[in-house]
Amino acid sequence: FHMGRSLVKLGRTDDARRHCEQSLAIDPRNTVALYTRAGLDANAGRIEDAIAGYRTLLSLDPTNNENALALGRLLLRLERTEEAEGVFHRILEQDPTIRMATLGLSAVELRRGRPAEAATLLATVLAEEPGNVPCLEQLTIVLHGLGRDEETAGHFARALAAAEPPD
Repeated sequence: FHMGRSLVKLGRTDDARRHCEQSLAIDPRNTVALYTRAGLDANAGRIEDAIAGYRTLLSLDPTNNENALALGRLLLRLERTEEAEGVFHRILEQDPTIRMATLGLSAVELRRGRPAEAATLLATVLAEEPGNVPCLEQLTIVLHGLGRDEETAGHFARALAAAEPPD
């Protein structure tokens, strides 16, 4: 079943998918094959299939936050904000330190047209993790949209500094 992941890395996605299907025919609960297939589906634009795959994975292991985050992101892509919000909240109920779930909630707030609420969520992440580049990037966009240009410039500079590789 690890062969499927290796084939993905080589860019042989059709072969990888076939290998996943063969592995799942032997063991339908093979989480590596399910995960690989869900990722292949998402990358190929088969979002509903990918969502079904991540839901299957979560039914097998409800505590797997990586799968839950992937599901939440896909739901957001389809503008299914209420479902995505539920996924992100469940992640945070299990582990409040998962910053990417808070970033997901901020994306939900943005889609609802509530940038101030999104900025508040992002600020909570930065209070715990000041160098979180995805958060700094998102906050820069949100603050710019709110017309808070001085803060935007400061967060943008912090994002650039945090993203620079060390010498």
